[in-house]
Amino acid sequence: MVVPGPADPGGAGGNAAGLPGWVPPGPADPADPPPDGWYAPLVAKDCQSMPGVDTSGDGGAITLVTAAFDVCIAVTTNSADAWDAASAAVESLTVPSGSGCLETATFAVLGKVLAYHLAHAGTPVETVPGTGTACPLGLTGVTEQNGDPSAVNPQVPAPGGTELRLMGRFLAVTSVLVNGLSVPVSRLAENHFDFTAPPAAVPGPVTVTAVGPDGAALPGSATFTYLASAGQPSTSSDASAEPTTPDTMGTP
Repeated sequence: MVVPGPADPGGAGGNAAGLPGWVPPGPADPADPPPDGWYAPLVAKDCQSMPGVDTSGDGGAITLVTAAFDVCIAVTTNSADAWDAASAAVESLTVPSGSGCLETATFAVLGKVLAYHLAHAGTPVETVPGTGTACPLGLTGVTEQNGDPSAVNPQVPAPGGTELRLMGRFLAVTSVLVNGLSVPVSRLAENHFDFTAPPAAVPGPVTVTAVGPDGAALPGSATFTYLASAGQPSTSSDASAEPTTPDTMGTP
């Protein structure tokens, strides 16, 4: 790896004082595979909680996660040995093939932090919070709560009540619009935003939009489909179901 020079003052990798920026929030997507669980602890500099780190010292190839762990330890301890390990790990890295946004952001930050350390040998490295997010924010799908994350257009009963989960990357979501009807959202974990499907007057597909704390719609949209109840007429494939109004639902 060729270590880049210090970040431009005030740029995405630092600030006016020239301090390097740390990795920004991802944020995590519920569909991320388990190895991506290393990113949130890295953001928090909770180095020992990073899963998937190979610290066996068996001479195997250094992975990005292992290098990130080494840099995290060096920054938090300022140990000379830790910096030596971090330098060796980062120098051996190349941009991982097929990298996602989390990996790309991490790769860039590791080089900048190491460059700052080399330019300020013996001085503890202070970092500033990373700006923005590593990945674009937005809604990419809806799944049943704790269901298959790849089943992003679930079918739910028209009377409502099914717990659904937003797929995508978000910092905060306060509500969703289901064909324009506002439905509250609960945050059950760092990356789990869930809502209850409202009852629908007619079966068929509906469009979901996520809404942030400022009341603005977030990028992207998703769909799920209401199934006809017994005795309820079905709709054509190009018709959209209409959730019942808040008064009918009994909510304000």
